[in-house]
Amino acid sequence: MFGNRRMPNGMSEEAQSRGHAVWEGAPCKGALYPIRARGSSLLSTIKRLNMILRGWRNYFQLDLRRSVYYELDCHIRRHLRKLVWLAWKRPKRRMAALIKLGIPTAEARKASGVGSGAWRMSGTKTMHKAYPLDFFRRNKLYSLLEMK
Repeated sequence: MFGNRRMPNGMSEEAQSRGHAVWEGAPCKGALYPIRARGSSLLSTIKRLNMILRGWRNYFQLDLRRSVYYELDCHIRRHLRKLVWLAWKRPKRRMAALIKLGIPTAEARKASGVGSGAWRMSGTKTMHKAYPLDFFRRNKLYSLLEMK
């Protein structure tokens, strides 16, 4: 009647009624949405995010489901790639930034001209080559899966 009401676990009532998986006793992906990189660098965004992730890990330390932490780690890295894509704004800037990160010119041109949304682009091979897992490890992004 008034749209989809969100439940405490971050899922809508409709999604739960359709039988979608509910992560009871696990951090909610919706808590990441206030983390935005507007006006700040990716490194400062990672610093702010690390505080939240450490708190999650300490709160849920007895939860031994590695798959939940793996999925959250992947989601967090994709969210950060999305923020980078949004920060570049224009195709010309995107192409220049991708080339600077070591992506071949033809691939960078093709990726920068795509009209897909930022979330879809953050999951592409091009963005994974530009910002691989090693980049996030070097910049000390807290991993829920690897930390204890």
